[in-house]
Amino acid sequence: MSPSPTLGAIAPQAASSTRQSSKRPRSRTAGYGLYREGPLIGRITDGAGLLVTGTLLYGQLWTTPGLIDEFGEEAIIGRYSRAVLPNGQEYPVCIALGGSDGRMPREPSEKPGTFRMLRDSPISAVWRWP
Repeated sequence: MSPSPTLGAIAPQAASSTRQSSKRPRSRTAGYGLYREGPLIGRITDGAGLLVTGTLLYGQLWTTPGLIDEFGEEAIIGRYSRAVLPNGQEYPVCIALGGSDGRMPREPSEKPGTFRMLRDSPISAVWRWP
C-alpha cells in the first residue's frame, strides 16, 4: 500500500499531510491559516501514486453550525472533485479533506465569516462522500 499524498494550502481554502491528533499545537495559531466557506484549492506537496507532487485539487469547503469532528471540536467539511496534474491533464476525483469521515477541526477567528484551520492536513480518497 502506498503512502497517502501530502496536500498543502495554496489559496484561501485547503489543506493536507499528517493526521490530526487529539493534542492541539501549543500556540492556537501555529501552523494555522485563515479560511472561509467556499471554493477550495489545494496543492499536493508530497505526491504518491497518481497524485504527483504539484497536482492541484479543486473543490468546496463548508461550515455548518453544530458540525463536530471525532474529538467533539467544531469542524468543517472539504471535498475535492477535480485534480489537475502538473502536465495539465485533468481528472474527476472524490477526495475528502481530513480522514475518511471528511471532517477537519477548525478554530475560531477574530475576522467575521472566517475560521482558522491547519495549513497542512490529511486527505482521503473516498468511493462516496462521507
